[in-house]
Amino acid sequence: MKKIKLAVIAVLLIASNMSFGQLSTRENISGSVLITGTRPQAGDYGLYVGPSIFSAIDLIKTNQNYDELSYLGIPLINFKYYKSNRAEWRLGVQLYNKKTKLSGDVSSSSSGPVLEKESETAFRLTPAFAYHFSEKNILDVYAGGGLVLGMNSMSNKLEMDSDDYSYVSQNSLVGGLNLFIGLQRFVADLPLSIGIEYGISALAYYGLKYKHEINTAGNTQVYYTENTDGSGTQYDSLKNNESLIGTDFRLTLSYYFN
Repeated sequence: MKKIKLAVIAVLLIASNMSFGQLSTRENISGSVLITGTRPQAGDYGLYVGPSIFSAIDLIKTNQNYDELSYLGIPLINFKYYKSNRAEWRLGVQLYNKKTKLSGDVSSSSSGPVLEKESETAFRLTPAFAYHFSEKNILDVYAGGGLVLGMNSMSNKLEMDSDDYSYVSQNSLVGGLNLFIGLQRFVADLPLSIGIEYGISALAYYGLKYKHEINTAGNTQVYYTENTDGSGTQYDSLKNNESLIGTDFRLTLSYYFN
């Protein structure tokens, strides 16, 4: 009889430990957003940071001035909305804009005043969907996919006087697709989770050409190149598109609220 009691106690202890290993269910408590150990459910929102390898590649290709990459919106901030306990919609927005203006008189020169205006813009919109496989496991496993929609533009105009100027511009479109599977762990009694995502991504760039317009004494010349400074072959017309595809990886940190 004593052995039977000990066996029952052992089973209860094991069951107790197993129950503590699972995330508890959600309770709607007045004044509370997410209680201890809970995960987000239908109607909850979230913010998460998760720059990926392909995001870094995109930033490098967008801006050829590598010393200015820190201004391109790292990290990318995303919004989450739980349509149901397992269905999650996401939307990411990234915007970068820089404008500079320089004016002055050049010493020891008869060319007159100099005026230079430069503008650079990058915009990304990243809608996505994720499906969570279980509401009970300690580690939350999910899979999903998303799109990348965006554009890049730049312009630089240098005026030497009223007749002479040079103008360089580019307007390109960016499109992409990513498929991913993720794993995240909810942190203690905080409305936070950390996780990893792994998958495959593809990006395409359309219109990677620079238009050069040179006006000298009323005579205008227009040509296209692959580089901002006009080096290399000069084309009367040019189509230059590029695509990338490969595995992608990101680390995520999420904050949830109602």
